[in-house]
Amino acid sequence: MVSRWGRFSTNALSRYAVALAATALALLGRSLLAPYLGNYSPYILPYGAVALSAIYAGFDPSTLAALLGLIGANYWFVPPRGSLALAFLGRWPLHSKQRENKASFGQFLLVQR
Repeated sequence: MVSRWGRFSTNALSRYAVALAATALALLGRSLLAPYLGNYSPYILPYGAVALSAIYAGFDPSTLAALLGLIGANYWFVPPRGSLALAFLGRWPLHSKQRENKASFGQFLLVQR
């Protein structure tokens, strides 16, 4: 079956370059929107970069775009900004010293969905 979506190139290096360029443009665009969006929707433009990479570059380059978009958005747009620390880990039940409630981890997973 022939897909109507053609790949950008058969050369692997150029496909990865397209994925990196799409991710970089998405993060740049999100940084330009940062004064208007604040902390809301940090992944809105990297989603588009991953979709375009998946369509035109293939699975492996889009996986790279997803990982780089996730790391870049977490670093630049998710509080605490400029850090790869995950803020929700402070609320993680396994890191707390209260061990009397053994069902708290399951409750945490249900609430976080």
